[in-house]
Amino acid sequence: MEKRYTKLLRSLNENFVAFDYDHEVLTHFQTKADGMKWKNHKNAPDSYYLVKTKHRLLKGDMASDGSDSLSKHLDSQPFPKKDGANFSVHKESVDFDEKGPKVDMKKYAAHMDRNKKKKTEVFDEIITKFKEYENLPDEDEQISKRVKLLIKNMFANKDSKWEKTK
Repeated sequence: MEKRYTKLLRSLNENFVAFDYDHEVLTHFQTKADGMKWKNHKNAPDSYYLVKTKHRLLKGDMASDGSDSLSKHLDSQPFPKKDGANFSVHKESVDFDEKGPKVDMKKYAAHMDRNKKKKTEVFDEIITKFKEYENLPDEDEQISKRVKLLIKNMFANKDSKWEKTK
């Protein structure tokens, strides 16, 4: 994927939230630079936590409204000095293993095998239908000659072990 495009996607999913000492949302910003400059604003406190996160929180919300892991993250940060923002990055997947469901691998494997069988059955049905279409007489108006030619070329490619697609 193009580098600029990935950077754009990342920036759309992230925002910078300013928290006070009690973990209350003061405001949020689109960029880190805006969040760091906010201390020059007349209503801004001298210091605050500036956290890069994917959580969408409103002014007055608490960090725990976003997630418990966000509150834990703020608790683990050093207390901001009186000279500006303390910037930190909160990763939402920090405690995924603790909260995630436990998976029984035997049941999971059986489930995947069942799905695999269904997929092969469906694939076989599709191939059978294509063979029927390939063998239709030219006078039959059920499918166009172009589609017949595509099907014929697909089977020729399959017989050559997909040489044309390598």
